[in-house]
Amino acid sequence: MQCSYSETTPSKFAQAKTSTLAAVDLSKKGSVDQPISNLIELVNNLDDYFTTSSCSGRTIIVANSLAHGSRKKGCKWLYVTHGDSVFTDVIECLREEPLPESATLKFEPFIMHVQCLSLESARQLLQIAVSCGYRNSGISLGKSGKIILAVRSTAGLEVPLVVDSRLLVSEQYIERLVGMANEKMSSNLMQISKFQGKLDEFAKEQR
Repeated sequence: MQCSYSETTPSKFAQAKTSTLAAVDLSKKGSVDQPISNLIELVNNLDDYFTTSSCSGRTIIVANSLAHGSRKKGCKWLYVTHGDSVFTDVIECLREEPLPESATLKFEPFIMHVQCLSLESARQLLQIAVSCGYRNSGISLGKSGKIILAVRSTAGLEVPLVVDSRLLVSEQYIERLVGMANEKMSSNLMQISKFQGKLDEFAKEQR
């Protein structure tokens, strides 16, 4: 079975870029994460690209619990930071009573989705991303001609802390996890800086 595919036209791409960037302020946060604001601006200033979503990287503690009288599980963020985690803040959120049914500490690295004008432009950006260590990046093709490049790495961390409303680990262990998450965040930000530098060189070549 063959899949039909045709690239979008430059005029349709330009229209999509204009409408997407105009709607940025309608997002949940209403703004781009500060650590990648210059990077996002750099990408969006290139004719053949625009960002559709992004996250600079974050450490979160996500809780899941069954609301009283409900059959649906609810998801709540107990803690979130786009910078270094603070151990005392993490512990404080886990001391609240009652504990949720489950809670997991996660470090999620930088991710960015970019719509590209053509396959060739997508391949160029993919090559830059991979050279900077984003080896989990890839290109997806839509039947409408939409070409999306996902820039991402595998440097995540996910550790359960609470199961059946019981804290499974010691505070000493949580302190070590916070240290690991901060080490990953530091590496994440350095990798973003490297990627931005390579993109800046690429942008200058396009002028």
